[in-house]
Amino acid sequence: MAERSTLQERYQACMILSGTGDALGYNSGHWEFEPDGEKIHTEVAKMGGLANLDVKQFPLSDDTIMHLATAEALVETDKDAPLEQLYGALVQKYIRCMDDMSGRAPGMMCLDSIDRLKKNNKGDWKIPFSKAAGGCGAAMRSMCVGLRFPRPEQERLLVAVSVESGRMTHHHPTGYLGALAAALFTAYAVRGQPPVEAWGHGLMQVLDKAKEHVREAGHCVEENLEHWDYFEKSWRKYLEVRGILEGTGKAKFPEHYGVCEREKFYESVSFSGTGGASGHDAPMIAYDGLLRAGDSWTELANHTFFHGGDSDSTAAIAAAWWGALYGFHNVPPKNYKGLEYYERLSGVVDTLYRMANHQDDQCDVADKVKELQVYAHLNMAEGSTLQERYQACMILSGAGDALGYNSGHWEFEPDGEKIHTEVAKMGGLANLDVKQFPLSDDTIMHLATAEALVETDRDAPLEQLYGTLAQKYIRCMDDMSGRAPGLTCMSSTHYLKVHKGDWRIPFSKVAGGCGAAMRSMCVGLCFPRPEQERLLVAVSVESGRMTHHHPTGYLGALAAALFTAYAVRGQPPVEAWGHGLMQVLDKAKEHVREAGHCVDKNLEHWNYFEESWRKYLEVRGILEGSGKAQFPEHYGVSEREKFYKSVSFKGTGGASGHDAPMIAYDGLLRAGDSWTELANHTFFHGGDSDSTAAIAAAWWGALYGFHNVPPKNYKGLEYFRRLSAVADKLYRVAHHQDDQCKKCPMN
Repeated sequence: MAERSTLQERYQACMILSGTGDALGYNSGHWEFEPDGEKIHTEVAKMGGLANLDVKQFPLSDDTIMHLATAEALVETDKDAPLEQLYGALVQKYIRCMDDMSGRAPGMMCLDSIDRLKKNNKGDWKIPFSKAAGGCGAAMRSMCVGLRFPRPEQERLLVAVSVESGRMTHHHPTGYLGALAAALFTAYAVRGQPPVEAWGHGLMQVLDKAKEHVREAGHCVEENLEHWDYFEKSWRKYLEVRGILEGTGKAKFPEHYGVCEREKFYESVSFSGTGGASGHDAPMIAYDGLLRAGDSWTELANHTFFHGGDSDSTAAIAAAWWGALYGFHNVPPKNYKGLEYYERLSGVVDTLYRMANHQDDQCDVADKVKELQVYAHLNMAEGSTLQERYQACMILSGAGDALGYNSGHWEFEPDGEKIHTEVAKMGGLANLDVKQFPLSDDTIMHLATAEALVETDRDAPLEQLYGTLAQKYIRCMDDMSGRAPGLTCMSSTHYLKVHKGDWRIPFSKVAGGCGAAMRSMCVGLCFPRPEQERLLVAVSVESGRMTHHHPTGYLGALAAALFTAYAVRGQPPVEAWGHGLMQVLDKAKEHVREAGHCVDKNLEHWNYFEESWRKYLEVRGILEGSGKAQFPEHYGVSEREKFYKSVSFKGTGGASGHDAPMIAYDGLLRAGDSWTELANHTFFHGGDSDSTAAIAAAWWGALYGFHNVPPKNYKGLEYFRRLSAVADKLYRVAHHQDDQCKKCPMN
């Protein structure tokens, strides 16, 4: 469907296939660091050829992680904001993305430069000039700049943003002009002109504008101009060799241009023998492959993914341009479905599309409310649509997590009154800017669960979903720097990693913590209907005991999922949720018996969860699911602290699988539709506050949407786009709104 691909489809393909090219070219470092291109092609053939390469087995490299960082900064910055604000956002994204580099081989120049950026004063994106900064690390992440500024009248912006974002890490013309080429050619591809053969000629014209920008910016001008010519001369020479310096006619290639000939040519245009490792030749080799391949995905891969140079970078760049031209035309599904961070790439590129093409009057860039039509006019509880409540469930869960965590300061603070005092000194809940509050492990694992749900075909057997969940949990451990993951989660995911292909882990007497509950609300979003209760039980229990194989642990996951389903469908009344849980526990026990895994040990330790909940519901007077919950006349901070400790396993309220959802439920009953009261009861207390907050806020959002939530509390949340995208997918999956969205095992 090369000619029939819509512009929006081509935007999608640009970001997603760029990730595919990166993943395949990288192959966990085996092919990126293999200098023999012929050996790589032999290995590809032995694996069944390109069409047989399943991208699920190929993790992303640093290239796509930084490309995502660039794209997310672009969509999270107000379109009317000064460029300096965008540059500040880019810096913060680049710094943060370094936490997700385990196993991705980031370049030393990126690492060193970002270390410098960390030491800069806030808002300062400039680093010193470096003679050694001519690598491809700026080019590999800049294609999305062309998606954001595709029109001819935006060329000045494209130049400024690609150059300045590029020299945040690669302050050398050979480095950051590669970013300009990557962005410019993406813009050409998006708008379908000029012809591909004329792109190089266009770049030659734009280089003068880039030089003018560098002069006007006034930062290290002399050093930059002194080293300017290498990039320009290298490209001029290349275009002369191909006979397209003037931008007319067809590119000329040798009669025989096989693997061996390409390897020699790539080495000849490189700086020091490694084709694609520099800012000039990474886009050059990508362009060469695009010219040769035309609309053939296979030929593009042969020329740009599989060679003895910096293959992931040339692949990421070339595949982005190809996708922007041809969409997903004849690309084998295995090559891109199931790509790591697929949902995140898809979510951010939809926003880039709307921003660049003014399809949505509400699309005010950083005002994420408007971009995604999530928050528009959400000044009502009853008026929130179901889709808006799905959005609020995932996003506000993240907001609760971030605020309850506060980089560990509040999660690990045992004195709830001290936390409330600190919140007051900061101006109260409405003044807490979530941009300053990173997510904890809770939301990272919640995202892993949600993305597994939407990336598994809904007609697939549950075992396939469980395998995907296990892989998502393993991978998300790479994004835990500064997020305080629990020891049970870490040790269990290590077990899953060692025993690849098996999602079952041994029973553990010490696995009764809240780590399964904190990540399972999305299971209720996927299976909200009463007739899906068997599925909800199975998925919450089995996903829960992948890390917390103890009833106290995984039954917390069941409670988190079940109450989310109740919230989504608006029945039974909140006061009856606990009664519903008590009925469903028998079905969970039946499932455990039928599953046949460590049955005796599970049943031996079953009663603690059930008895704890029964006692709690009796105290609140709602064991039978009727009437109003009964609270003490005085139920302030001190009284709540005592109560939370009394229901806990050993003094830390919310740290276990039974009491994390219990405290969340207690707060929800007390708060009603008041976000402030919910936060007072479940975000700010001297226990495992991020987990109770993540759970309570998810249920509250599923009930009330964004009703009266202060914008500061959720706009700018870390991974907002990713949460928003997966929430939309879950909505379509659960309510069959999208024939193409055949996700989740529904039977």
